[in-house]
Amino acid sequence: MKVLRGAVIGYGFISGKGHVPAYIERSKTKGDVEIVAVADICEARRIEAKKALPTARIYTDYIDLLKGEAGQLDFVDI
Repeated sequence: MKVLRGAVIGYGFISGKGHVPAYIERSKTKGDVEIVAVADICEARRIEAKKALPTARIYTDYIDLLKGEAGQLDFVDI
């Protein structure tokens, strides 16, 4: 089974309370998705993203994320 590697751009309320918890749950139950990177311009939200996704790479903006993860992502959640 292929594991889809994804990134989240913007770790606000919807991502933090909805999308990311759903991806984490899916990863635990199905094992077919992994969030490998998060970008947010807000330091406080980057800290929260790192708590929720300790193995994900954290970026200060989407441009650096896209450059850093080029060719390694299957999807981006904005």
